[in-house]
Amino acid sequence: VKCTVKVNAIVEKKNSSGSWERVTSWSVTNQNAYSAVASKSLIVPSGYYYRVRSYHYAGSDSASSCTNALWVGN
Repeated sequence: VKCTVKVNAIVEKKNSSGSWERVTSWSVTNQNAYSAVASKSLIVPSGYYYRVRSYHYAGSDSASSCTNALWVGN
C-alpha cells in the first residue's frame, strides 16, 4: 500500500563531557510511495566518535534506530 513515507536522519558527535551533540540532520518525505532514502556524504573532524540516529515513518507506523559509535581517527 502506498502512503507517506518519511525518514529523519541525525548525525551526532560525542563531546569531551561524554554527551552527544548534533552535527547535522536532514529529512526526506515521499508522498504516495513505498519507500524513502535519506543519504548524505559528510566530511567531519577526526578525533571523535560519531553515530547516526534515524526515525522512520510509513503512514501511521513509526520506528527509530541508532548506529553504534564509530571512531574517526587521525
